[in-house]
Amino acid sequence: MKSNRILAQFARRTWSSVGWESSTQLAFVDAAQSIGALQGNFARWLVEHTAKNDDDIDLSKVRMAKFPFMGHGLAAACPLSAGEVVLEIPHSLWFPLSARYAQQVAELKVPQFVSHLKQVQEHLSCWGVDTGPKLDQHVLLGLHILFEFAEDNSFLQPYLQMLPLRFETPIFWDARRRQELQGTKAAKATEDFESFTRAVHQSVLRGGGISYPLFVWSLSVILSRAVSGKHGSLYPYTLVPLFDLLNHSPRPTCFHNFDPHRQVFVVKTLQDHNPGDQLFISYGDASNEKLLRLYGFTSPNLMHEVCELSPRWPEVDEDDPMHTTKLLLLRECVLGYDGPISISLSKKKSDLADMMQRIRVLQLKPEDLEPGHCLQGMNPSPEDLDFFQPVSSRNEASSALALSNMIQERLNSYATSLEEDQNMIMQATVNPEKLPAWKLCALDCRMGEKLVLQQVLKDVKIIHSYWTEQLHK
Repeated sequence: MKSNRILAQFARRTWSSVGWESSTQLAFVDAAQSIGALQGNFARWLVEHTAKNDDDIDLSKVRMAKFPFMGHGLAAACPLSAGEVVLEIPHSLWFPLSARYAQQVAELKVPQFVSHLKQVQEHLSCWGVDTGPKLDQHVLLGLHILFEFAEDNSFLQPYLQMLPLRFETPIFWDARRRQELQGTKAAKATEDFESFTRAVHQSVLRGGGISYPLFVWSLSVILSRAVSGKHGSLYPYTLVPLFDLLNHSPRPTCFHNFDPHRQVFVVKTLQDHNPGDQLFISYGDASNEKLLRLYGFTSPNLMHEVCELSPRWPEVDEDDPMHTTKLLLLRECVLGYDGPISISLSKKKSDLADMMQRIRVLQLKPEDLEPGHCLQGMNPSPEDLDFFQPVSSRNEASSALALSNMIQERLNSYATSLEEDQNMIMQATVNPEKLPAWKLCALDCRMGEKLVLQQVLKDVKIIHSYWTEQLHK
């Protein structure tokens, strides 16, 4: 702490000598310096860099702070009112860390590499690998970060030194930790991401110069901190210094937007804040699987939990008299027959409707179309049926039973039950040291998916019970 005070005093004398210090800038730097030398150096860089570029950055309303269980974040430095602008990040700060800038540099210095990267993207797409629309931007921005990090004289060093050297995301977990995700979407997504990044690393970098762990680290920096541009084409794809210290909450206290005319990122409050209150934004309506995979944490809020149901759909028997008709219906009338269905708590009703649509086709029999049985008119053709609605009592009861069995099979694929996971959480409240943070995240992912499945299973059993009763009337 004594060394921090000495550094702060030295900063005051230095800034006074050049005549551009202010009390708010000094207070901002002092608060950062109290956290650590890297944070203090970053804070001084923010003030100095924006001053050199004639960009005013108002640091009077925020402070860097360290919060229990959350790490670094931003706090209110003074009373804030709802709707108040608390932070604006100018073009000179974010543009050198943008995908556009990285691409411009690469095209100028290594145009042949940019061409090679586009060829790799086309090649992977031809082989059925979903590279996404931004593979080249991901890679070029990641490499830009690595190259700047390796340059001791890079003016971005104070910011780059603030980046985490390790992430708690599953891509960096060992086999023992990944075992805790068995059966979850997070486990499959992590395996897919590792396979994809290894393929890209080998194809793009040809195994030389930059190791795979460094390559994945750079991509993790981007995926966890960059503004993605999903808000529209005018939204830059970039890292945003200081802004990227804002932590996530399902109940955010601030929101952000981008002003394309002034080329600044703007953060405004959604509610009043007292000095010291942490400022939160939302990273989106993300499930725990996504939060863990991209950011390395989970949330107790389960409203956005999603479980991907990938059952082994029954094959249409070639001896089935409706074999050709069912195949036609599945391919042309039912969306996504071959793919998995995602079930979420927030859209449970519509997701269940999608699943029942598939199953009704698979369970269809000629007798379901006969008068007295069909619930959709007299002697309809299969092509005229609306499979979002019950076809017959027999078909509905049979479909609900088949879907119930599929969901139960999915629940049985986990190594533990929901009740066992909940008991682990209860025991951890007594002995918190026995449940490390990474394992709690794995439990949150498992429990979220199981909760979704159990709630859907409950609804499906009610459907089955009702239509079975109707069938026997």
